[in-house]
Amino acid sequence: MTQGPGAYDELLQMEGQIRKERQATIYKQQQIRRQIGEGIGWLFLVLVIGGFLLLLASVFTSKAHAKEYTYKQKVHQGKIIEPQYTRCLRKKMLHYKGGLACIYQGAGRTFEIEFTDKRIGCPRQYQCIYNPNSKEPNIDDVMKSLQDAVK
Repeated sequence: MTQGPGAYDELLQMEGQIRKERQATIYKQQQIRRQIGEGIGWLFLVLVIGGFLLLLASVFTSKAHAKEYTYKQKVHQGKIIEPQYTRCLRKKMLHYKGGLACIYQGAGRTFEIEFTDKRIGCPRQYQCIYNPNSKEPNIDDVMKSLQDAVK
C-alpha cells in the first residue's frame, strides 16, 4: 500500500514475466537436451554402421589374402580332377626303327601306346590313365605325326 495502487499490478506483472522467462528457459534447456540426445543417437548409429562396414571390409580382405588351398583340398572341392588309373596289359609289341612300340589295353577299351628301347623291352602290364572307349592307336599314324611334329 505504500507504493500506491499500481504497484501491486506491477508486481503481478513482474511475477508473470519472471514465470514466462523461467518457462522459456526451461523449454530451451529441454530443447538443447533433446538435440544433444538426438546428436548422440545419430553419432552412435553412424559408428555402428561404420564399424559393421569395416568388419565386412576386413572379412573380405582377409579372404583375399587367405593362403592357397592344398592340392588335396582342391581335389575335394572339385577344382582339380585327379585322373583315374587302370591296369593295362600288353596287347602288341612292334619293332620300329631301333626301338619298341608297346600297345596296351585296359578296362573299358582303354588303349595306350608307349615307346621304349629294345634293351628295356615292354613290361607285361602297365598302369595307364583310364580312358574308356578310346580307339586302338595305329603305330604308322603315330610315327608319321611325330615326324611331322619334328619338321
